[in-house]
Amino acid sequence: MSRHPSREHLFPVEAFSYDPQTGVLTRCGKPVGTMSGAGYLIVQAAKVRVLVHRLAWRLHFGEWPTQEIDHVNRDTTDNRISNLRQASPSENKRNRSVQSNCASGVKNLYFDRVNNRWQIAISDTSGKRLYFRASHKLSGQLAAPLIRRTLHGEFAS
Repeated sequence: MSRHPSREHLFPVEAFSYDPQTGVLTRCGKPVGTMSGAGYLIVQAAKVRVLVHRLAWRLHFGEWPTQEIDHVNRDTTDNRISNLRQASPSENKRNRSVQSNCASGVKNLYFDRVNNRWQIAISDTSGKRLYFRASHKLSGQLAAPLIRRTLHGEFAS
């Protein structure tokens, strides 16, 4: 699957319809899209594959997105236009769910075994790594989302 924008212009956009309220993409009145291994819906035509959310953006706004498309609610199959927004790669990465191997259950919060304390580690928008100490796990669980929201704005999750 090509995510490179230079191939998107070869895609026959006019053969598809998009409902921005439901996020459903159709061709000849029938829903289309196949699940990729990465969990995104894809569609192929004229030997060009595109991500359904990128095609939805193109059909709704009349131009291909210039950046990555972020799913606001992190559901990669929810392609309603209200759930899609352009994002830089770093913004898109900020809007991820907590990893399954996260011991604290909260993004950016971990137990520092060397110093025997909970710590929040997070990057600001310039990429600089910031560290905040938490006196207890609970205070870290409460503080981490607030720090993310302060640093990352609408892309904090």
